[in-house]
Amino acid sequence: MKEIKAAIDIGTNTSHIIIAEIEDGKINSIIYRKKYFTFIAKEGIERISVAAQERLYRAISHFQSEIRSYNCSAVRAVGTEALRLAANGKDILQTISNEYGLDIEIISGEREAELIFKGVKQAFDLTVGKFLIIDIGGGSVEFIECDHGELNSVESIPIGIARLYKTYHKSEPIPDIHVAQIRQHLRQNCEHIFSRLDGKITFIGSAGTFEALIQSTGFTNQKAVLNYKDFNQIYSEWIMLDLAQREQHIAIPVERAMYINVAIILIKFLFDESKVKEIIVSPYALKEGLIIE
Repeated sequence: MKEIKAAIDIGTNTSHIIIAEIEDGKINSIIYRKKYFTFIAKEGIERISVAAQERLYRAISHFQSEIRSYNCSAVRAVGTEALRLAANGKDILQTISNEYGLDIEIISGEREAELIFKGVKQAFDLTVGKFLIIDIGGGSVEFIECDHGELNSVESIPIGIARLYKTYHKSEPIPDIHVAQIRQHLRQNCEHIFSRLDGKITFIGSAGTFEALIQSTGFTNQKAVLNYKDFNQIYSEWIMLDLAQREQHIAIPVERAMYINVAIILIKFLFDESKVKEIIVSPYALKEGLIIE
C-alpha cells in the first residue's frame, strides 16, 4: 500500500523535511524536500539562544504547513546533537509540541548513525564490499562501517563543524596554526577508526557538505563522486578565503560560508588519513532512513 509520509530532522546547523510516497518500506518518490539553515548552536551549543529558537520555530511552522497541504498519513521528527546537549532543549521541545503540535524525539548519536545507514541503503547497494559512511553534522560526525550489507559498527564523535569553528576558527582567513590544531584534534578523536580499517573500503559521504562540494565541481548526478584531485583544488582555493570572500564566492552557498572551511579541513583530514582517492556522495541521509521505518 502506498502512503504519503513526512520526516523531519532538526540538526545543529540545518532543519530538514522530506515528504515522500512510501511503498513496501521503500521510497517510491520524494514529493517535497526543504531545508532551513537554522543554526541553532550558532551562539553556543550549551544553551540555544532566543534568536536561534525563532529561526527554528519559523522552520517548524513551514514544515507543519506543508505536512497539512500534502495530507501526510504519518509524521516523524527527530532532534540530534544540539537539542541533546542544550540546557534548554527540553523547554524548546515542549514549546514546539504546545504551539505547533509536533512531537520531536531526541535520538542518540548511535541511533542517528543507524538511521543514516538506512537512508544511504535507499540510494546505494551496500551488499557487495566494505563501506565507511560519514555524515558531517554541526555538533557531531557519524561514522558507520558496514560489510556486505551488514552493519558492523556505528560511532558518533563530537567533532561537528559548528564545534570546530567555535573552538579553532578564531580569525579570517583561518591561519595555518589553527588548521594544524584542528587536524591534531581530529587525529586524537578519530585515529582509532582509521587504524582498524583493513582491505579495500569505499567511502560514502552523506549529503550536506559533501553535496555542496560536488555541486561546486559541476557534478549533480545521484552517484556523484568527489575525487581527491578535484577536492584538493577546491581546498587550496577556499582555505585562503576570508568570510566575506566566501559569502561572495559563486560556488559556495552563502548559508555554508561560515563553516565551510572547517568542513573542508575535516574532509581533507579524512582523505589524508585513509589514503582513499575518492568519496562517493549519497543524496540520502538520516531523514530518508527515518521516513521508511
